[in-house]
Amino acid sequence: MEIINQDLIFTDSKLVTRSVIQLDDLVLRPNDILHLGQPCSKGLVLLVSVCQSQIKLGRIFDGALISAIDSIPLSPLRWRVLHSIVAIERQFGTGVLSGGHWNIAIKGAPVAVQEHLSKDATDTKMSAIYLSELCALLKEYTPHASIVVAEDYQTATALLDKCSQGCVWFIPKTTEKISVKMLATKAWQIPSRRSRRMKWNERKAKASEQKYFSPLPKVHLTAKEDKLASK
Repeated sequence: MEIINQDLIFTDSKLVTRSVIQLDDLVLRPNDILHLGQPCSKGLVLLVSVCQSQIKLGRIFDGALISAIDSIPLSPLRWRVLHSIVAIERQFGTGVLSGGHWNIAIKGAPVAVQEHLSKDATDTKMSAIYLSELCALLKEYTPHASIVVAEDYQTATALLDKCSQGCVWFIPKTTEKISVKMLATKAWQIPSRRSRRMKWNERKAKASEQKYFSPLPKVHLTAKEDKLASK
């Protein structure tokens, strides 16, 4: 099956973006690779029309199909889930997908960086600015390294061995932050101002308790690391 539209190219079970796509707090850029898995009943998914002529990114929310781009409800009579979106891959040095905070798992980094990050990785979140700086450092010193970022450390480590070298894998959140336009109840009612304020206060309180990584150490490559980086 091969389907191409203005935003996506789907061929041989591979999905590549053609344009900038805003998915809530995620920003996809051209040439991002979306790794596909088996159909699922939650999270970010690839939808195909029943006539198999159109594709679209969607999200399953409380059992209903939602357009991932504009949060419009979709009919299951017209659309079905073709694949789940397991990860979004981006090359080092081309920016990050989200402005939020993530848990990370990393391999192939310089020893000083690997040790610095690993000691706090299980319970510490990484900001987008920090992640961007880390990717730039790895691209320069150890371009064979790999990073997986996810909403929890266990998910990140579980997929680390599958991650391509020289890339970051972003794992879509199963409980993605939704915009006000997305219908928030079974009756598809817009949440009240009081409800939104309470949620905002909860996120603010949680953020104030969050631990963050200290600045990255200076890198001094060993002879072995320098040889690997030059390949």
